[in-house]
Amino acid sequence: MKTSEQINEIAAALAKAQGEIENMTADIAVNIPTKSGPKKYKYADYGQMRNAVKGPLSKNNLSYIHNVFSDADKNFWVLTRLMHSSGQWMESEYPLFLPQDMGYNPTQTMGGFTTYGKRYSLGMLLGLASEEDNDAVQ
Repeated sequence: MKTSEQINEIAAALAKAQGEIENMTADIAVNIPTKSGPKKYKYADYGQMRNAVKGPLSKNNLSYIHNVFSDADKNFWVLTRLMHSSGQWMESEYPLFLPQDMGYNPTQTMGGFTTYGKRYSLGMLLGLASEEDNDAVQ
C-alpha cells in the first residue's frame, strides 16, 4: 500500500466511516471449480459494495477513484485511491490476471476482470467483507 506522507486525518476519517458501513449481503452465487468438484461461492457485487460505502465515505470527507494501467511487462493492474478532503490519500494496486485468449469480445472480458479487480481492491482498502469465507476450498 502506498500513502501520502501523512495519514493521520485520513486514518481517523476511515475509522469513522468503517464504523458506519453496514455488512453487505453476499447474494450473488456462482460455482467455482475445485479439486473435489464445483463449490458454490457467494459474494456481494460491485454495485452493492458501492451502495454500502458511498454514504459513510462522503459523510467523513472520503472519496475514491479507480484506474487501470499496465506496467512495463504489459501486466494490467487496478489502482484504487482513497482520498480525504485534507489532501491525504492511501492507494492499493490489484493485479488483473487476464487470460491469454480473451475470447470473442476482449473488451467485455477486460471489463469483467476490471470490475472484479475494483471490487477486491476497494474491499481490501476499506477492510470490507464482501464474500463468504472460502479459504478451505481447494
